Amino acid sequence: MIFTSLPGPPQVEEVILGSGEVGENLRDGLVLFELSTSSLLLARRIHGVVAEKGASMLDAPVSGGPAGAASGQLTLWVGGERAVFDKHVELLRAFANAPHYVGAIGAGIVTKLMHNMLGYSIMLSLAEAFSPAVKAGPDPLDLWEALRLGLVGKGSR
Repeated sequence: MIFTSLPGPPQVEEVILGSGEVGENLRDGLVLFELSTSSLLLARRIHGVVAEKGASMLDAPVSGGPAGAASGQLTLWVGGERAVFDKHVELLRAFANAPHYVGAIGAGIVTKLMHNMLGYSIMLSLAEAFSPAVKAGPDPLDLWEALRLGLVGKGSR
């Protein structure tokens, strides 16, 4: 097994596909767990190289950041062959409390990118809503506590 968790697509490409790197050491039976927030097209390209060498790959971007790592509260959105995921899910649970299979190769990356996009959209919407509300008078903390009692706090639960 090989686990990679890198800053972004350039580093993922360099480490996995670069000369003398991970890609050259792939072999039958090995599983590559790619935990980076990367690129769908790059994941598919890497998967092709991995498959040619008889190895398997799961794209499993991690979410939770340093605080999640320290607390053990990490989420993995996992794309790849379901059988490979099922075989290794307990290993993933050793460091991520919520490994979640989302589909074929690349689905993990797509899910993580949509999660990030939605998170930033929500933060932007909150900032836009708070600006006129606070200018009209409510204390920001009181406003936040009140909003959490409604749909904002309860979401889709």
